[in-house]
Amino acid sequence: MDVGYKLYELRRSRGLTQAELGRRVGVSEAAIRAYETGKRRPKQAHLERIADALGVRPEAIADYGIDDVDEAIHLLFRLGEDWKLRPVEVVDGHYFLESHDQDIFNAVKAWGEMRKRLESGEITELEYVTWRDGYTAKKRVG
Repeated sequence: MDVGYKLYELRRSRGLTQAELGRRVGVSEAAIRAYETGKRRPKQAHLERIADALGVRPEAIADYGIDDVDEAIHLLFRLGEDWKLRPVEVVDGHYFLESHDQDIFNAVKAWGEMRKRLESGEITELEYVTWRDGYTAKKRVG
């Protein structure tokens, strides 16, 4: 999903107009419109302020440029190298990703637990998306 569409979805889900988001971020309504339509890409500083105004992590808005399965699998290969991920056969030819990095392990565990809560009806899709888009594995101080 590209930055513009994700930004549009997040803004709308929070009931904000382009003008309201622009005021919170310190940019014009036209700038928000240009970001959402893909005519402009927000600079990193603006992306961070937009994310803050929407209550999400900047990574929740970022476009990682992955458009097909080859790009996705090569990203997984790279993550395997960088974050100690490896495919493990669990049963009957089903493979899962395993990590020996504790932060990745904890993040995936938290993700799995939230997905289970969503699928059981304990939380709503909006609650899940809000959790996902604001998730950080980093410990917050203060």
